[in-house]
Amino acid sequence: ARPTAPPPQFTDGLKDADKSEATETQLEAALKTEDGRAELKQLFDSMDSNKDGVLSSKEWGNGVAKHKDVIAKFFGGATIEEIGRQFARIDANNDEKLSWDEMLAAAGITDA
Repeated sequence: ARPTAPPPQFTDGLKDADKSEATETQLEAALKTEDGRAELKQLFDSMDSNKDGVLSSKEWGNGVAKHKDVIAKFFGGATIEEIGRQFARIDANNDEKLSWDEMLAAAGITDA
């Protein structure tokens, strides 16, 4: 059976290209809530083993297996390897460390 499109009341006002992304947009919206931000902060703090306020690639690597489901929810990746590679994408300034601001930006969470 072919999947049906979402009912029009859920997609009215969206361009055709955006209708298939409606579910993804709903997930992104959920992550932008205070709960999503709090969950990301808890992840960041738990992975920051030396408590210096940034995640080194070693801290990221050590945390990937333990926190893979949460990391995948925020940053994508289906396998441990894919999730591990998200470090380079998140590290916007290429300093080989992840700051809290880089984590927020990569997760699409803005300070509002």
